[in-house]
Amino acid sequence: MAYREFDAPEISRRSLLRGGAWLTAGAALAAAPLGRSAFAQALPQASQAWPHVQAMIDKYVGGRKLANMVAALGWGEAEPTYLARGDLALGSGKRADADSLYRIYSMTKPITGMAAMILIDEGKLGLDQPIAEILPAFSNMMVQKTYDGSVTDLEPAERPITVRQLLTHTAGLGYGIVQKGPIREMYAKYGISPGQVSRLPIPGLGRDEAIAGLDKFASNLARMPLVLQPGTKWSYSVGLDLMGRVIEVVSGMPFDEYLRTAIFEPTGMDSTWFRVPKSEVGRLTTNYGVLGGNLLPLDPAAASVYLDKPAFPFGGAGLVSSARDYDRFLRMLLGSEPTETQTKALDLYLILLADHGFNASTFSGRVTAGTLANLHSAITSAVGTLSGPLHGGANERAMEMIIKVGSSDRAAAWVAEKIAAKQRIMGFGHRVYKVDDPRAPHLKASSRALWEERDDTVLFDTSVSIEKEVKAAKPLVTNVDFYSATLLYGLNIPTDLFTPLFAMSRVAGWTAHVLEQYGNNRLIRPRARYVGKADRTYVPLEQR
Repeated sequence: MAYREFDAPEISRRSLLRGGAWLTAGAALAAAPLGRSAFAQALPQASQAWPHVQAMIDKYVGGRKLANMVAALGWGEAEPTYLARGDLALGSGKRADADSLYRIYSMTKPITGMAAMILIDEGKLGLDQPIAEILPAFSNMMVQKTYDGSVTDLEPAERPITVRQLLTHTAGLGYGIVQKGPIREMYAKYGISPGQVSRLPIPGLGRDEAIAGLDKFASNLARMPLVLQPGTKWSYSVGLDLMGRVIEVVSGMPFDEYLRTAIFEPTGMDSTWFRVPKSEVGRLTTNYGVLGGNLLPLDPAAASVYLDKPAFPFGGAGLVSSARDYDRFLRMLLGSEPTETQTKALDLYLILLADHGFNASTFSGRVTAGTLANLHSAITSAVGTLSGPLHGGANERAMEMIIKVGSSDRAAAWVAEKIAAKQRIMGFGHRVYKVDDPRAPHLKASSRALWEERDDTVLFDTSVSIEKEVKAAKPLVTNVDFYSATLLYGLNIPTDLFTPLFAMSRVAGWTAHVLEQYGNNRLIRPRARYVGKADRTYVPLEQR
């Protein structure tokens, strides 16, 4: 692990933790005396299968930016391929590999979130359940009137904190690595720590002492004012640490024990801990920072803070794991290995929707780029446009429609009713195509294969019947949204994730368009022609 940002002249805990987002990267920056001799050789077939990934790893490790890097690359049902370079610690000669241990910091959060979702699936916890029903101390929360301002100028919370808000960083809670001013000092005073970095007395490294015990952490956190009204804004927070306490109370088990029994043991994650056993220290990487061009071992493996019992199991940033173990966790998320049909269907969807000319979202992204706004702003404009129900949200509405119709024998009456009422039928019509959307037949065929493999074609057959009835009544094009809906639903993807998945695909096209705009830029400024009433007489305000 290497931290890349520091607040001069002193090391900042905030910058350290913020920079520690490299899950599989081992140590140190450009000044490190690291040569080719430190490389561990990857399997030849691995390098051949993933040449660009291999080149990226070689660039970072060979360029002395990191002491090591491990990549786990999977495809379909095949076992993942591992690429590894470098040493566990600079100059140690001990090679990093798939079983090397890394401080995974915020990649702990998805594991905590999944533990919560298991309890929700079992009916023991509600996604929109107020946490005050579980932790009564959070019943009457107060909120700062000014973000990061006074901790005494407060107002009551307008709504209760929910489980969903803890999971999505919208609960209004703060974070010691984010907040400033009095609230940051208050967090430090009451032991509201976001995790651990080192037990070494490093000058300038803020080491807030975490209060011992997850129950006491939650109790003290309930005494802190919220930095935002719950449910109003996203703000990185200790929400997943607090979720650990919610899980404890609901499950009746210590949080770390629940993770072990509910996730780690069933998935075979035998190298993931809040506290590294002394017998495994030989696999632990050394964690480095850099100050003034000099390497600083913040957490040497042999004296790591992760060999100590933590103040409490930090659900937001406390785990140590390996690339092999985390791959097991990611595989578990599917519930089963994807079939070849499922893999091909998702690939098809992502490829077909990656770009599609000057559609509304692409155009808005290029308009923003035309002002020479940065890439992030341009993509944000595109995302905002995509969110509309007539663009990226259309397949979500289309699937809800298919589910509502429910069976083929109801399609004719339902379509006739909608046409008679002159209501829009989602998934039909296109601003450009007048015959058919060329993407639609490919999505339809892939969707059919998915549902036939499930041995349950009711919803797919319903969609076919709807298409037949619509086209018999009106000359409408079946667009990309209609059969992308049944394809995604056939992959067991919830409808509210359709648009985010669309964005994941389309961001490649957006980025290409934005870069093209920058390369030959002119401000996009359409002309407008006034078509309203001419020669209008001015009427004074008092006469209106």
